[in-house]
Amino acid sequence: MEESKFNQDEISRIINSAWAGSNDEIPSLREKFENRLLDLGITSHQVEENLQIEYRTLNGILDGNLQRFDLLSLIKICQFLDIPEKEIVELYLKYVSNKHREDLESSKKRAFILNNFDLNVLKSIGVINSIRNFDRIEEQINSIFNLRSITDYDTEDTGAAFSTTNLKPKSNKSRTYFINKSRLVFRLINNPRRYEKQALIDYFPKIRWHSTDIDNGMINVFKSLFELGVTVIFHPSMPSLQMRGATFEVNGKPCIILTDYRKSYPTLWFALLHESFHVLFDWDEILQKRYHISDEENDLFVVKQKEEEANDFARQYLFPEPKLDIIIPRIKHKIIVKEFALDNHVHPSVVYANYAFKYSTEENNLWQEFDKMIRPTMESLIRKMVNGLSHKSPAKEFADYYKKHIYNLDEYEN
Repeated sequence: MEESKFNQDEISRIINSAWAGSNDEIPSLREKFENRLLDLGITSHQVEENLQIEYRTLNGILDGNLQRFDLLSLIKICQFLDIPEKEIVELYLKYVSNKHREDLESSKKRAFILNNFDLNVLKSIGVINSIRNFDRIEEQINSIFNLRSITDYDTEDTGAAFSTTNLKPKSNKSRTYFINKSRLVFRLINNPRRYEKQALIDYFPKIRWHSTDIDNGMINVFKSLFELGVTVIFHPSMPSLQMRGATFEVNGKPCIILTDYRKSYPTLWFALLHESFHVLFDWDEILQKRYHISDEENDLFVVKQKEEEANDFARQYLFPEPKLDIIIPRIKHKIIVKEFALDNHVHPSVVYANYAFKYSTEENNLWQEFDKMIRPTMESLIRKMVNGLSHKSPAKEFADYYKKHIYNLDEYEN
């Protein structure tokens, strides 16, 4: 039995001698061990007996194939080789990493996915089909962002535009995902028009009356803002984010994304005006932070103050309180409210939304009472803004649709 094992040691020594040290960057434990045997004039079997290490354990360590890590045996080999413990650990880890590179690379990608994506949320919105098939998950996410590898995904989150601390929202993974996709869409659209603040200010008086045309008004505003250097798109909301909209800086120009978070027509216009306020009055902060998100998660005082200013601006622009006070006595007369709203160049739903906001209480839920008036049918508008695109649609498909069908860019054909 000993003769057989000795012969096997010699055979292994001859075979491994042809490979030992073939990679100059990764020292071979096997080579060091074989050289040590030669120096001492002993066999591997003797080492096993003297150090009380099993044959499989010894060769598993030397070949990087140890199924169960045995730190005690590794230290014993370290003592036999007469090298520092730190050195043998580094040698072993480097060798194992090189030998099992493909498996470790796969493990690295899986860990990256788990650390940076909320798989349950992505599955719920159709981005991925499974939360267990990681190869398929990588393939589907890579398709959304046009990535060669999942590790190319940008995990940086610089924080909301007005945030002064490192406080992170509850849905940080989903927020980063939404930000990355939005920013990529804007980069792919690449608005060639020049942005000038005064030109946007001059256009503001013309915005409100477009709300009276549910099917086409907002699309027409998108087109006009694009000519002013402000790119606006719509994207379905993510269930884990309480987000009406967001403002981004892309190539030095303002970009606004709106969502259907509230499933409400007045809220779409409110969000557009809210984000436009940030473009006009908080652009320097957005340039520093790269984006601003209007959500309901961040309770920082400085953010709340800015948000309240933007909210008040949007609400007063769409239908100011003095106008609201005039119509309140007849608020339950639909025809009168409609005529009054159209006379003031705004859709009636905006009047009801502002009224519910100001006077609704727990005892008197006006949002529920006037729900039908606040939420007019807007399926046609949504179809025109997304054309069947969804969360599982790659960013490039969103960009191509807006370039060709919304903004009619001549550059799209080139």
